[in-house]
Amino acid sequence: MQSLYPGKRKDGLSAAPPDVSDSPLFVARSREAALGCCALVLHRGFAEIKRMYVVPSARGRGIASHLLQALESVAKEEGNLLLKLETGTRLTDAHRLYARHGFVRCGVFGGHSALPESLFMEKHLTQA
Repeated sequence: MQSLYPGKRKDGLSAAPPDVSDSPLFVARSREAALGCCALVLHRGFAEIKRMYVVPSARGRGIASHLLQALESVAKEEGNLLLKLETGTRLTDAHRLYARHGFVRCGVFGGHSALPESLFMEKHLTQA
């Protein structure tokens, strides 16, 4: 990420990873290694996608789409019909992925700060 946002630091903000100890964690694997991962943090009224990542050599193979589908299924099972996420403004491939899956821009939510490098998105899920 530092290569995408050179010179940018979140001074005063915690660099610690989010607490996902009680959250569903998703890992896409090949026989040899993990190819992608993400977590779903359940909040009151919505679920938040955290740390979506696919290794560069595995991108473009539908792994992130499969992870998103799994996240949506679990969110619905837990009674959350609203998914939210924060991503970086320069992660344009991620923006396109989320838009293809029905996410739209939204305002700041939860404990996030309105940083110029942040983009917030949400998707309303339908009960199946």
